[in-house]
Amino acid sequence: MLSFLRAALSGMNPVSIWVPASVLVAALTAIMALAVLLAVAKFVLARVRKSRRRRSRKNIMRRIDTMSGAQFELLLADYFRDQGYRVELTQTTGDFGADLILRKGKQRIVVQAKRWRRSVGVSSVQEVIAARQYYKATDALLVTNSALTRNAIKLAAGTDVTVWNRSCLIEKFSGASLTVGSSSPTHRRQ
Repeated sequence: MLSFLRAALSGMNPVSIWVPASVLVAALTAIMALAVLLAVAKFVLARVRKSRRRRSRKNIMRRIDTMSGAQFELLLADYFRDQGYRVELTQTTGDFGADLILRKGKQRIVVQAKRWRRSVGVSSVQEVIAARQYYKATDALLVTNSALTRNAIKLAAGTDVTVWNRSCLIEKFSGASLTVGSSSPTHRRQ
């Protein structure tokens, strides 16, 4: 290999360059060590980022889990406004199964928000199905910080109700700051 380098260098430069083998070995060793250090640094940085994301996800859900139902609805309203939807908060009682009504273009979505400690059952899915009909919505969305029972999952799947469960919330709110009520609602609750 040394003769190849000498030939390449001597072909490019009329002055003959002689490099001792020990210098080449030292240079190659330094380059290899630098490559190993860069690989280790990249690995460590990836682990740190993964650890931060995991802590961030726990913090997100801890914040959501301690919110009241009304705060959770306001958080969702702000999220959907940021996504370009016009958001209407329905009244707290007699809402016919919808906590939020979202509009974007011809799309109209009713949202049932459940910030619960236990699993969400069939009745919550039935409420959002009724709300879709009552508000003449194109879509229905059930959002919970929890999980759904098996029967609720079956009913939602069979009636085209979109479900955002705990893991979906983590995905949607990763990297977001969870400030509640940062923008004013389209419709004030009474």
